[in-house]
Amino acid sequence: MPVVVVDARHKHLPVVLANAAARRCLTPESQAFGLIESSLPRWLGSASASWIETLLAEMPDPGSPTRNVLEWCCAEGEVSVMTDIKPLAMFLGSVWLC
Repeated sequence: MPVVVVDARHKHLPVVLANAAARRCLTPESQAFGLIESSLPRWLGSASASWIETLLAEMPDPGSPTRNVLEWCCAEGEVSVMTDIKPLAMFLGSVWLC
């Protein structure tokens, strides 16, 4: 399962962690290291980027994950994926997307 962690404390939502499955899905192999520190909206379709920015600005309660279909810009093109969005209590301000 692809997992991406972003730092929601910063407006540009930098990716701070991406597991191997996320890197394979989102980036061509030659650019796999370009994912970390890049802006999350770079990897989302425009409607999904707008939705996630609004959601993360409100930062939901850590006990209540959100689930929504997001358009991800994968290496093979744009793909609709059911995505779980979970605030991480142990890393204040970070959000786990899978």
